[in-house]
Amino acid sequence: MSKYFWPPIILIACLCAAVLMWLMKPDPETRELDAQVPVVEVLRVEERSLRLSVETQGTVMPRTETTLIAEVAGKIESVAPVFEAGGVFAKGEILVRIDRSDYETAIAAARADVARSRLRLAEEEALAEQARRDWIKLGEGEASDLVLRQPQLAEVRAAAEAAEAALGQARRNLERTEVRAPYDGLVKEKFVDVGQYVTGLSGN
Repeated sequence: MSKYFWPPIILIACLCAAVLMWLMKPDPETRELDAQVPVVEVLRVEERSLRLSVETQGTVMPRTETTLIAEVAGKIESVAPVFEAGGVFAKGEILVRIDRSDYETAIAAARADVARSRLRLAEEEALAEQARRDWIKLGEGEASDLVLRQPQLAEVRAAAEAAEAALGQARRNLERTEVRAPYDGLVKEKFVDVGQYVTGLSGN
């Protein structure tokens, strides 16, 4: 009898034990999960100028290098305090002054020439007008330019224009007695000083 009934009994007992254990198991613990909020750092952005300092080494070369030469001849009367090696100057600053007396005299002479040429022109225009009237009264046919004094008038007009041009040149030469800086810069070398005579670009 035991040969046919023990195994089912054992099986039933195992099943009962399993059911009993399932019924007696404790309830699983429940807990709420904390929400994981990411941490974010916020910065207010403001626009501003920033100067960065960079340490380096090298050779500084000037962008422009000019040798200043006086355009007119004469004795140097004065030099600017900055006109020394290493001196810093600004555009338009007077660096050297040359004696102006000869150039002021040249302007006076040029003005006299202009006055004489204008007077001569007025006289010649009057003579030309008189010649035209005389020809109308006494002449016959068409008068030549020489009779109407046209060549003489053209010559006097040319002389008047030349005198005006000479006066303009004399004024420019006077302005050139002041040697001005063409741009902002620094004096590298100095070759002239007060009392020296410069020949200018013309070599005179």
